[in-house]
Amino acid sequence: MQHLKTLVTKMPGITVVDGKVQAQGEDVKSVLVDGKQYFGDDASAVLKNLPAEVVDKIQVFDRKSDQSQFTGYDDGNTTKTINIVTKAQFRNGVFGRAYGGYGYEDKWKGGATVNLFKDKRRITLLFNTNNINEQNFSTDDLLGVTSGGSQGGGRGRGGMGGGGGRPGGGNNADNFLVDQRGGITTTNATGLNYSNTWGKLEFTGSYFFNSTGNDAVSNLFRTYISQQNQGLTYAENSTSTSNNINHRANLRFDWKIDSLNSILFQPKFTYQKNDGSSSIYGSNQRNDTLLSNTANNYSSDLTAVNFSAPLLYRHSFNKKGRTISLNLTPGYNNSMGNSNLLSYTNYYADTLASDTLNQLSNLDKEGYVLSTNLTYTEPISKGMQWMFTYGNNLNKSSSDRQTFNFSEVDNNYSRFDTTLSNTFNSFYHSESIGTSIRAQKEKWNLMVGVNYQWAQLTNERLFPYQYDLQKNFNSVLPSAMFMYKFTPKKNLRIFYRSNNNAPSVDQLQDVINNSNPLQLSTGNSNLKQDFSNALNLRYSAVNADKNTSFFALLSGTYTANYISKSTYIAQFDTTLNGGILLAEGSQLTMPTNIDGYYNLRSFLNYSFPITKIKTNLSFNGV
Repeated sequence: MQHLKTLVTKMPGITVVDGKVQAQGEDVKSVLVDGKQYFGDDASAVLKNLPAEVVDKIQVFDRKSDQSQFTGYDDGNTTKTINIVTKAQFRNGVFGRAYGGYGYEDKWKGGATVNLFKDKRRITLLFNTNNINEQNFSTDDLLGVTSGGSQGGGRGRGGMGGGGGRPGGGNNADNFLVDQRGGITTTNATGLNYSNTWGKLEFTGSYFFNSTGNDAVSNLFRTYISQQNQGLTYAENSTSTSNNINHRANLRFDWKIDSLNSILFQPKFTYQKNDGSSSIYGSNQRNDTLLSNTANNYSSDLTAVNFSAPLLYRHSFNKKGRTISLNLTPGYNNSMGNSNLLSYTNYYADTLASDTLNQLSNLDKEGYVLSTNLTYTEPISKGMQWMFTYGNNLNKSSSDRQTFNFSEVDNNYSRFDTTLSNTFNSFYHSESIGTSIRAQKEKWNLMVGVNYQWAQLTNERLFPYQYDLQKNFNSVLPSAMFMYKFTPKKNLRIFYRSNNNAPSVDQLQDVINNSNPLQLSTGNSNLKQDFSNALNLRYSAVNADKNTSFFALLSGTYTANYISKSTYIAQFDTTLNGGILLAEGSQLTMPTNIDGYYNLRSFLNYSFPITKIKTNLSFNGV
């Protein structure tokens, strides 16, 4: 059976780079099956698993943002998308499959899919079990979940074009997937998807359960090449096991109140439990002289809850092109649990010394989010439209980490370690107001806009000592888009956009992580938000008569205050704040803002047929 990936990569301009599918040099962000979002951002997983026999045709296009689709205002925000149109017998009726196998070294795989379709009601039941590292359902399993129809709704985001709702809800293949892990994984998973329509209300809902057991072994060897660290090497061997349980429920209510008004409500809930353990042996050497080594065992037991409830109200006025939409997105997340560290570290550089750590750490993180986006569009004249946006974002996060050392007197973890404990709060509030104008003629489309954003980042350390820091940011965020159609099959597109990103609470919390005493890490409460500028230029030309195609892409990004990582390598034994030892050759890593970060990339593709051997020849260049 031929896989779809083999078929798609024969198309002009389609390549696979580092496992990611690219079309005309851009990452394919979404794969749709019969117009529905499929497999989230993992396009390669779809193309690798879906058999080519179910395909009627394949479409590659730039999908406009859901906000653009609703308002008719092309804000230039598009994602490279592949839409797989399946044959009719796979989109309607009752179908299913069951499979199983057992082989060498007690390896097994089994599962079943049942699809019950009747009119507008669709029910899909899924089951999968294996110990051959397949951690998600295959595309064949999920075909019943996503087949038929198109998915509406808007996508909310800051800056120009905000105000839509986040697609997903119940009828989305991403609801039945988890992040892939390295190593060997045993998986047991089941899922239920239900969709129906009652009058003006469309409903989809899904529940997904996934249980995985993972075993991994890794070896690391690092050589430092800087002048001051010549001859320094770090070697590490590690083994780990983990068990992860994931419950996920998604609901989507799309109510068409009348021809001018609609409400989209998409609550989502996730509960995750993870327990794991790892063993690490690491050593630092300089010119074959052993400086230090460590052997430690680490275990953790963590739970996490995530909830969001996006609510989108959309209204179209009688005048074509005049619309208003309001998006409210409240959210809550919490993760808590504990970890144990038992570590033996020897230092050989200055004096022969050793250090033993036997610690228990308790972690409690909590976050609240509320974002609001208001978008209004107004037609100015034929071919010209104006858009106004207002955005408000509140994000409050807290993290409390308490570490206790083992007391042989009490035979318990009763000695509170203030140097490895920290209570930290972060509050981020931003407001933005923006406007843009779009003009469109027969051959060209132009959009120019600007956003003004005020943001305030407040950091509050409550323990081990009081520390407050407040920063205000004022940003002007321009954007522009120009597209020119030389012919229906030949066009040029230029897009410029700027945006900000705030640091996370994990990046801000300045408490030492000593799970590996030779590779310490910490946060940085002095981080600022970044400011990024991106420019994208793309040209495409297709000659259907000669079956030739040419694509060219040039893109670049420049970021001020880019949040990167800095690493300090100790040239001699160093004592950090709180009395923590950073031995010679060991390192401390922390996030930091840097200026002048940029990246450039290009892509060229030319394809033409060789009729005598009935094949296409494609040349790619970067």
